[in-house]
This record gives sequence, C-alpha cells and structure tokens, in this order.
Amino acid sequence: MKIFVISDLHLGHKNIIKLCNRPFKTLEEMDNTIINNWNKVVSKEDIVYVLGDFAYKGLNAEKYLDELNGNIILIRGNHDKYIRHNKVKAVYDYKEIEVDGVKYILSHYPMISWNGQYRNSIHLYGHVHTSGSEWEFPKLPNSYSVCCEFHDYIPIEITKLKPKEFKDEVEKLNNKQITRIWSKCLHYIVRMTSQNSSCDRSVNRQIRGIIW
Repeated sequence: MKIFVISDLHLGHKNIIKLCNRPFKTLEEMDNTIINNWNKVVSKEDIVYVLGDFAYKGLNAEKYLDELNGNIILIRGNHDKYIRHNKVKAVYDYKEIEVDGVKYILSHYPMISWNGQYRNSIHLYGHVHTSGSEWEFPKLPNSYSVCCEFHDYIPIEITKLKPKEFKDEVEKLNNKQITRIWSKCLHYIVRMTSQNSSCDRSVNRQIRGIIW
C-alpha cells in the first residue's frame, strides 16, 4: 500500500482552466486527464490524501469518486461540500500523520508556522494555484504545495517529499529574502482577514500599518 497526496483538482470546474491557465481546451479533457493520471499511479489498495477542493462546490463528487482508484481521505477546502461515498474513509479540516518516521502536517491552507517545524516536520498544503504562486504565499523550508497544477496533475507519493534541516535552510536565507518572506506573509494575512467580515478590523489596520 502506498500513500499519495494531491490538492485542488477542481473537477467539474470549467472556469478554473482560464483562471489558472490549465493546459486543457475543454472541461471534459481536464476531468479525463486528471482521472486517468490518478488511476495510472494509484491502485485500489492505496490511500490518497486530497488536501481540499476535490470537485467544484462538491458538484458531482460521487460520480468522480466512482471513477477513481484507492481510498480517499479528504482535508476540506473552501470548495468542498459534504461528500458521502464508500471510497471517502474520513474527512478532516486538519490532519497530522507519520509515514516512515516523518511527520506530515496536512491542511488546505498554507501556514507560516506548523507543529514540529523546527524538528523537520513537513507541511503540505493546497489552495495556492499557479496563478498566485509568485505573490500569494512565500516559500518556506519543508513547506510544499501539492496543488495538482505544480505536479502535472498527478498524485504525489508522500515518501518522495523528503524533509530538510529546517534551521540550516533558514540560516541560508539572507536579510532581503527574510524581509520578502515576512512581507508576503503579512500581505497574505491582510488579504484573508479582509475577506472575513467577522475579523477584528483593528487587527487588520495594525497589520496594514506594519506593511505600509
């Protein structure tokens, strides 16, 4: 049995082709490519952690699941609705797992700090597509996007994502890179909080003051 990860398939989402410049001419081509790629590497006994946004707004999710191999554990994303299917073994908002002695922190959204970060755990996330990869979130050591757009629309075997020495990697960053990382982190926080009507606006204003 192998364990795979992938996110942001957006099956059934025609507009994602244009929004993220996906290399497909039609929705049918995109869906078929993703399903075929999945079934080429995933067997019926394997486990796939889908880190959110499986099918657009959850529409026709059961139909797509019928066509896919393996057992699925869903980490909910912003497009996921309730899914009931015998291939979906569990649904979480956040999950920590250990495979071959390596701890993996799984969530749909990227985090700037995660459990075991300084003990070389690996944070896997989705949500950030190719269209926002340059500005939406910085690249941190042992933090990897598993959005399908970055991986040729093929599930990734989790053990191929190897941990690095977090402290050593951080020390390699110069002051300019560190400033850029934190600036992008703060911009990301502002963007997310501004979309949340229940957010404390005074906090938002304080963050904006730090940035500008």
